[in-house]
Amino acid sequence: FADWMALASDSEGIWGIAVRKSSKKQAETDALNECVKGKGVKCRVVGASDQLGYVALATSKSRVQANVGDTLADAKRAALDACAAKTSTDDTCTIEWTGLNGVIREASKSAKTNDCRPRTDTLRCRSNCVNGDCVVEYENGCKMRVRVSPRYDSFSNKWTYPSPSC
Repeated sequence: FADWMALASDSEGIWGIAVRKSSKKQAETDALNECVKGKGVKCRVVGASDQLGYVALATSKSRVQANVGDTLADAKRAALDACAAKTSTDDTCTIEWTGLNGVIREASKSAKTNDCRPRTDTLRCRSNCVNGDCVVEYENGCKMRVRVSPRYDSFSNKWTYPSPSC
């Protein structure tokens, strides 16, 4: 099972992004739909990837570029470099959005090997999250660190981080 992300944009700087999709086609379709929702007139897919990791979106007056990296710094640097390579010197590229595409490999490995969750029919937990980086604490005192991916809230027109489930 692959986690796909895609980016769509139009020539006026309107963009849409889709992350954690099961197929390239679904990611591209969802990204195009988000671009159109943002009032994009001539939206087209400008990139798609099934790599796991961090995603950064860089924009300038004339360019929209998304890249994936193993670290947030790598993703930002790659997006800024790709944007700058196709942007005139009198324009500036800036990071517009960052997030996760899929689950970070190291986090998923450690969660499997250090799983201390209670083995009961009903699980109760509470979580404390900052920008998708969460600590979930169970009734038995077990604490696990997890990451959640952002979801686009079309009502508020913002990316939000959902609370992790127990």
